[in-house]
Amino acid sequence: MVNCSKNESSGGSDVFKRTDTVSCEGKAIEGEYLVRWKDGSISVEHFDNDKKFIKDFLEKNKSKIVSSEPHYKILVSHGEVVHQRDWGGEVNWGVEAIEASSAWNKNNQGEDVVVAIIDSGFDSEHPELMGTLAVNENEEMNGLDDDGNGLVDDRYGYDFVSDSAEMTDHTGHGTHIAGVIAAQHGVGSIDGAAPNVKLLPLNFISKNGSGSVDGAISAIRYAAKRGAKVINASWGGEACSQSLRDEIAALTKSNVLFVTAAGNSGNDISALPEYPAAFVLSNQITVGASTFDNKTAGFSNYGDLVDLVAPGAYVISTYPEEFDLYDEAQDGLTALNGTSMAAPFVAAAAALLWSHKPDASFVEIKQALVGGVTDGPYPVKSRGLLNVAGALSALNP
Repeated sequence: MVNCSKNESSGGSDVFKRTDTVSCEGKAIEGEYLVRWKDGSISVEHFDNDKKFIKDFLEKNKSKIVSSEPHYKILVSHGEVVHQRDWGGEVNWGVEAIEASSAWNKNNQGEDVVVAIIDSGFDSEHPELMGTLAVNENEEMNGLDDDGNGLVDDRYGYDFVSDSAEMTDHTGHGTHIAGVIAAQHGVGSIDGAAPNVKLLPLNFISKNGSGSVDGAISAIRYAAKRGAKVINASWGGEACSQSLRDEIAALTKSNVLFVTAAGNSGNDISALPEYPAAFVLSNQITVGASTFDNKTAGFSNYGDLVDLVAPGAYVISTYPEEFDLYDEAQDGLTALNGTSMAAPFVAAAAALLWSHKPDASFVEIKQALVGGVTDGPYPVKSRGLLNVAGALSALNP
């Protein structure tokens, strides 16, 4: 496994690190460098090459800088669209497979838990997602920065791509994830796994399906400040950024659990790592995808760096009407395959556990989720499928 924390200096300054993998370098944004300052801020600097960056910038500012590295791209794997007409099974097979009702029957549906979806945005007008957004009570929609956090009108979330509080979805991916977590019961045909959570949509993915480490870090920091207990990160790739790793690790101070998709390359990420999936962090859970017949999905990454699997094949969920062009139904629902779809089942399950035991630590929640799995033929660390009933028992032995 490539160790993303192992770096080689490019010369000239010990605060500039270039990763030791050619594949990771290939994901760097040409001419851009991510700088972490001692005052806690981050910035993106533009130079033609490493030598100029080091000579003209780092050498002059290194006393103020913690670290710097190439600025990496991050991709969202949209997930393979599957025609709903080909599906003859239960629409909500995923929530049934993980036994989410075991929490619902105990009146635990994610109450008082904020789940941040760091992704491509959110369809605020989808009927099955109405009323699900976390509200920043210190901000009004008046064109002013009422709470003084540097963002205007961020009452319901924020789009770090357009630097706007307008709630839209650039690709449909974020809305699909939102439905898996919190689609309202009794409104349409989809039942979210944790319908009473409050969602915090934070977009850093543009219309072309890509973002950057800078955008991801900005969203992660914002989520922690807004009180999110769980972050869903259904994205990644070969961008093995030390800055991103450090930012996720720092969430332990806020008792935040980071749930990420394992990736859709069908590889053992111990040997062929993708990030953030391959980071080994106490507050991170990496999720592979299972099928409705209790197998590992062929596209899913696997290995000992993947903690568990969750439903990720033929997952029907909410979708913006403007993107719902892939089947005949045109009903604001679309079926997708991908570990992106599996991660939100785990994020929702974490919220269910936290609503059951509000004072739990992220360590307790993670241990319960991983320790309560249903054993199966899954080539992951726990060898198991997410099971909410088992997790509840593990949380309260």
